[in-house]
Amino acid sequence: MEKIIHNAWKSAEPGVLFWDTILRESVPDCYADLGFRTVSTNPCGEIPLCPYDSCRLLAINLYSYVVNPFTPDAYFDYDLFKKHVGLAQRIMDDIIDLESEKIEMILAKIDSDPESMEVRQTERHLWEKIQRKNFARTPYRCGHYGGRRYDCRFRFALWNRRSNRLCGTLYKRH
Repeated sequence: MEKIIHNAWKSAEPGVLFWDTILRESVPDCYADLGFRTVSTNPCGEIPLCPYDSCRLLAINLYSYVVNPFTPDAYFDYDLFKKHVGLAQRIMDDIIDLESEKIEMILAKIDSDPESMEVRQTERHLWEKIQRKNFARTPYRCGHYGGRRYDCRFRFALWNRRSNRLCGTLYKRH
């Protein structure tokens, strides 16, 4: 433990990933029977990734929702946060839709290339796999993932109770 702490300090690396914990707690592994299993993470380690998946992150500065910071009257503006998180989730969903549209364009381009199908086959196969896996894979998809509920081994408990309520409220509106 001392060596891990020293090396983290020396390299300015803020954390350690424990792969067994990632596999145990990661939402995609609930759906391994559908081909969603964790094989890596994004470079910073926030998101476990499945084969052919991409990292989609959107940052929200929580400090910007603190009204009267560093005073006894400080409070968190949950209404504004709720509004912005709803917009952010819509943006992330739109990004996924945009990716799907682009994949269609890429496949059409591959089909129209002058090379033989034997040459184009590998690239087409790759993009078809990406296309199959490319549906709402934003982190913590608000209780549903591919039509299923997050019910296996408390994985949805990664979000605290407030986030669960917020997420449910957001998707009731849309």
